Amino acid sequence: MLTAFFSKLQQETLKEQGFCSTEVTGNAAKATLKGILYAAPFFIFLTGIYHIFLSHRATMPDMAGARMFLIPAAVWAISTLLHQALHGIGWAILGKAGWDSISFHKNGRISSCSCCLALAKGSYLAGILLPAAVSGISSILFLVIFPGTCSLLAMAVNFTLAGTDLATAADILKGSYLFLAGHPTKTGFIGYAAEPKAPH
Repeated sequence: MLTAFFSKLQQETLKEQGFCSTEVTGNAAKATLKGILYAAPFFIFLTGIYHIFLSHRATMPDMAGARMFLIPAAVWAISTLLHQALHGIGWAILGKAGWDSISFHKNGRISSCSCCLALAKGSYLAGILLPAAVSGISSILFLVIFPGTCSLLAMAVNFTLAGTDLATAADILKGSYLFLAGHPTKTGFIGYAAEPKAPH
């Protein structure tokens, strides 16, 4: 694939220019746990607002039988697909990487999106945080306009996914990376930082 060739060439160029690479990855279970921990304060606050101001007009669909599994599964599938698509939009358009550099794949039970080209930190963060901003705001609006079981489920899923992105953004900001690329096979990224110069 042409994009993979340019990605490899770019990585070699960065190394020649004195950048060292670091892989920051984790498994799907660890990523989900981080997402829950980061999302918990927002979810607790919004659930409290829901019970105080919105529960009186909530709609509760019949969750008996197969619907008890189908509705949560559908909410998870739709939210995850939209979330990953927003990552792609963030990197391809806001980060100016182009769609050829974006790949969608499955990592364990989690669908994921990555950008194989190394982007400047700000451009990469735009792709990381766009889903958190869009899905967070849309989840709150959906909860306010159509309060009920489905909107609560959507909020829980979207904020967990957004929490995972916030955890990734925190890892990026803690490092001294100047360029970042998505990891091609694992959950996480490859960060490029300037190699410290040896003392004379």
